[in-house]
Amino acid sequence: MKAIILAGGSGMRLQSVVKDVPKPMAPVDGRPFLEFLITRLVNSGIIEIVLSVGYMHEKIVSHFGDGSQLGASISYCVESEPVGTGGAIRESLRMLDAGEAFVLNGDTFSAVDTDSLALFHTSSKAMVSMAVVPAADASRYGTVQVSHEGRVTSFLEKQAGGSNLVNTGTYICNRSILDLIPSGKVSFEHDVLPVILSQGMLAAQVQDVQFIDIGIPEDYRRFCLDHSVYTIEH
Repeated sequence: MKAIILAGGSGMRLQSVVKDVPKPMAPVDGRPFLEFLITRLVNSGIIEIVLSVGYMHEKIVSHFGDGSQLGASISYCVESEPVGTGGAIRESLRMLDAGEAFVLNGDTFSAVDTDSLALFHTSSKAMVSMAVVPAADASRYGTVQVSHEGRVTSFLEKQAGGSNLVNTGTYICNRSILDLIPSGKVSFEHDVLPVILSQGMLAAQVQDVQFIDIGIPEDYRRFCLDHSVYTIEH
């Protein structure tokens, strides 16, 4: 299967500790954070990757090139202006000759079992399948309600209590979602996923794996201090 990584963000909340590079290029032990995501995909057998880039994209392209140094084949979908996460997925899917693709957020890392998620997606017959993880404290995030059959039933805004399942930002999306993403700037999370949910075509697999979002300085520092807790070294 092929993959899309959404790497167009500027990382405003990180700029107090990470300057002069886009958020996915935040340095971790001498390597950009994005390299950990790409290496994880390659080690899972996913080598054809589209990087959806925008803010300071030249630095990403200059570092990774065609991806061959990491064993990947990388192409770039460059935003001339911000199109949102939904718009980024729309334009990247159009570049791929594939019926489905993994989609990952470029500022989160999780040790999701991609083979297991792919099998789940096939059996679920959903339009989009997402990996969710239990979190000890989910109050920072919006959470996901999932039925016993693995269908997403609702999203809850950030709050204490309720579901403790957190979206890892790892999806498998069928190409058919292109019909549901309008032109212009679109949020995948707020504009597209609720439509797919309303059609009963949004599935979620619970995986008990490590997950971190480096979008705030505290968690970025935590990943820098001990990234081996989250990554699987090969």
